[in-house]
Amino acid sequence: MHVFTVKTLTRRTDLSKFNCSKDDDLKLNEFIHKEALEYQKNGEGVTHLFYRREKIVGFVTLAMGSIKRNKKVDIVNYSKVNVPALFLGRLAVDNSERGKGVGSYLLEYCVGFAIKLVKNAVGCRYVTLVTKKGYRSNFYQKQGFKIVKSKLDKDLDLLSYNLQAA
Repeated sequence: MHVFTVKTLTRRTDLSKFNCSKDDDLKLNEFIHKEALEYQKNGEGVTHLFYRREKIVGFVTLAMGSIKRNKKVDIVNYSKVNVPALFLGRLAVDNSERGKGVGSYLLEYCVGFAIKLVKNAVGCRYVTLVTKKGYRSNFYQKQGFKIVKSKLDKDLDLLSYNLQAA
């Protein structure tokens, strides 16, 4: 069982010991160290840090978004063009914590956050994300996310998690 404290990234956050650079072709390590605070300042996303004791073990960056209805998402009883969604912009785990279930926990946190806070406060039908095809996409699919037909780059998948089914 994982016991984490969740805090929002601030300019005072010490990220010096956090490193998610292993197999980091998505540049997540660069994002957390150089770009995440600017994203928050601009209202583009909020980064949630997960601590085990005093150590940051992972992070997620969340923002509001939507899915266009014509992308053949499994939408039932919804007539609007854009379907409200929570967008999972980034998810990363410290190199020393990989393979310990931390990534799955972070994803469960995002879905729980969407159900408890977003869905009931502002309306939200899906959690969505974009990731590279292959093992990354497979990880999310094992957690219940479905591939959405889209016109993204051939190396990327758009995935969604239906909160109505949760």
